[in-house]
Amino acid sequence: MTVRTPGSFLSTIISTVASSLELDEVLGSVVRLLTEASAANACFIYLIEGDDEQLVLRAASPPFESVVGTITLAKGEGLAGWAVEHREPVFVADNLLDDPRSKHVPELDEERFQSLVSVPLLAKDGSVIGVISAHSPAPREFSREEVDFLVSAAALVAGAIENARLYEGTRQRVAELEALTAIAEAIAGADTLEALLPTAADGARA
Repeated sequence: MTVRTPGSFLSTIISTVASSLELDEVLGSVVRLLTEASAANACFIYLIEGDDEQLVLRAASPPFESVVGTITLAKGEGLAGWAVEHREPVFVADNLLDDPRSKHVPELDEERFQSLVSVPLLAKDGSVIGVISAHSPAPREFSREEVDFLVSAAALVAGAIENARLYEGTRQRVAELEALTAIAEAIAGADTLEALLPTAADGARA
């Protein structure tokens, strides 16, 4: 993963994550930028979801976009899970699938890749919310500059994820309040019990 111009790509990532509060849009743009910024053939972003804290694939560079949302890793599973559990980057320079921590995911053509780097996404409170993984088909070592670049990119992505989730939560609460207001107005406008009951039932279902 040979980063050509880390500073310029970080600036581009900053612009990208600041341009939208739509999580899927931001993540899709980031994986494309990280793939472009490196010699990696694939970049993936997994997010921790659910009570069982599974890692769910939420963004992937071409040609793997079609499996986004369908690939999951159990807690601690695979090298991505290792990076999350240990809260630190993990690097494999060669023979990726020979590493005992790796998990073969056929849908991601992992038998094609020889090297990998996975970097955890850390929230502002220090909790891990996901991981970025980049794969290369050729064996390679990772320089200090490359590590710093990916860690910086991961911090930016984590901040964007938190902002997008806050926005989505706020938007959902506003929608709920608007619905409750509409129900209240409909109930207040009902003249009879016969009119009131269907209105209240319809509102409750909504």
